[in-house]
Amino acid sequence: MKLIQYLLMPFYRAWFYLLVMVGITLFSPLLFLGTVRERWYKIYFTGARLWGMFVLFGMGFIPKVERRTQYV
Repeated sequence: MKLIQYLLMPFYRAWFYLLVMVGITLFSPLLFLGTVRERWYKIYFTGARLWGMFVLFGMGFIPKVERRTQYV
């Protein structure tokens, strides 16, 4: 099992770096525009969340969120 892990880990890491690089390339215009004015910070945070979800789902991690508390 360790042998398989040692053989596949470089591919997993390369895939991660590729996803981050593509994500930065795709979302950097949105992130840059979001920092131009203070009113547009919402665009920046939306773009950052989209970039994070892009990398998270691309790596195969699907979050499961359980909301038990009602705030309103």
